[in-house]
Amino acid sequence: MGAYPPPPHPPPPAPHQGQQAAIRIALLGPRGKSLAQDWMFGNRFDGQCAIGPTQYQLLQIPIASMVQDFLEPPTENLGLAGILSVHYFGKMYRIPVDGNIGKRIPLGDSKLAIEIAEYLPHAQPTQDGRFVNRDDLPDNPVLELRVHLPGEDTPRRQLAFAKLPLLNLDAVHGRDWLWILDARPRSTAWASTNAS
Repeated sequence: MGAYPPPPHPPPPAPHQGQQAAIRIALLGPRGKSLAQDWMFGNRFDGQCAIGPTQYQLLQIPIASMVQDFLEPPTENLGLAGILSVHYFGKMYRIPVDGNIGKRIPLGDSKLAIEIAEYLPHAQPTQDGRFVNRDDLPDNPVLELRVHLPGEDTPRRQLAFAKLPLLNLDAVHGRDWLWILDARPRSTAWASTNAS
């Protein structure tokens, strides 16, 4: 029996307006045979595709410290609830969630402080816009944060969603200076502030 070259992969379809990247994703069976494949296109916000029961998402990382955090994620002292990585003016601050719930944590000498108000391992939204915890399994982790800004008496509420990394409360606040990323469910939530 001779070795046969694998069939050539079809070229990507023509990109739609605004798309900047294309990645072909193939699911391989135990013997290396392609079971399913599709193209994922990215634009300035993200890219998504689903192949069978699997989902893939392409996210842009706009701050250099987030690239460092992605390439060198925390591996020690993660605790049960993980690490909150806060990126502020190009610096990364890693805060263990365990032991810091309810505490106001200053970010270096920046005069900004983050408070982890609540950790919900299996958050479920309610009709009135709140979240309740369904159980202790980390199936849908959410951190509720209070961001204490210099010169403001009332902290701003923000949420970090493990499964929806770009979902945040910026529209509620009427500003785009704060957004939450969470690229590693069950281990790390990312919070980033970008002063305007």
